[in-house]
Amino acid sequence: MKVLLIPLDFHRQELFGFMVESFKRQSDPALYIDIEQAISFQPDLVFFQGSLPLKDVALIQEKTNAVWTQWTGDSRYAVPETLMKYKDVMDFTFVPFNGAQLDIYTKFLGHPCFYIFEPFHDSRFISPLHMNAGPITFVGNYYDHMPGGKDRTDVILHLAQANIDVRSYGNSPLGIANHHGELPIEELPLTYNRSFAVIAMNNWRDVPGYFTPRNLNAMSAGSCHLAQTFEGIEDTPWINYENCVFWRHKFELLDVVNFLVAHPEVRHRIADAGHALAVKHYTHDAWVTEYLGIVTGCTYSTRKWRINNLP
Repeated sequence: MKVLLIPLDFHRQELFGFMVESFKRQSDPALYIDIEQAISFQPDLVFFQGSLPLKDVALIQEKTNAVWTQWTGDSRYAVPETLMKYKDVMDFTFVPFNGAQLDIYTKFLGHPCFYIFEPFHDSRFISPLHMNAGPITFVGNYYDHMPGGKDRTDVILHLAQANIDVRSYGNSPLGIANHHGELPIEELPLTYNRSFAVIAMNNWRDVPGYFTPRNLNAMSAGSCHLAQTFEGIEDTPWINYENCVFWRHKFELLDVVNFLVAHPEVRHRIADAGHALAVKHYTHDAWVTEYLGIVTGCTYSTRKWRINNLP
């Protein structure tokens, strides 16, 4: 299968070598350069991230017979315009959530939508370190146009006031001693790896079935993953106190942290199991396998599906 890859920043070719290599192990890929190259390549399948004008997409579609898929790692309560713009020229859309929210996207985009986890670079996989003490780490930015900022502030302050060695990274408005400023993305894996535990709090945690690399990176980097619960968490491969620890609010999180500090052998077992799960299910190769499996496994014609499901 010939797969044309058109990621968001396709002009920065050096960023996507790992993506091309993963696709090479299961298909015949090419990274998009320009329209002429795309047409000459004659792909069977296109992976797209909203990075071309509609007229360019239409021209490539006119000259080829590829199935087009768009993918986003973002979440919104209603379908964003970045996806609606291409709804009539896509065959599939992939999003990082499932449940009722997935049904809403399918309804308004007018073509099949599927859940798939957000992929990340395999350099973020590091073997766990067994430590009896260390920082509790949270990495994340705060945005006025997204929910969750106040909850994050409350959680970090609650742990700090209980004399927990909690360290917050990002554009936090906290302005307190435990905030350590921005963290370069390339330093994230080692920072997580050297943390006793990593707190995962997503902005869109009230979107059913939504989780991001913030959750997965804690596991891949070999730390103990402390996952704030969300609707649908029971449908993930995560098992409470087996390969991660669930928590609902800041009081439960503090109890969890104190328990793990008192029983580091439990923390070690969870970190080991979480890392093994990530290696099995969340590598970039695993993402490509799932993506190609969904596309090739669909037995219906998406264009016929559209006609039969018009409003």
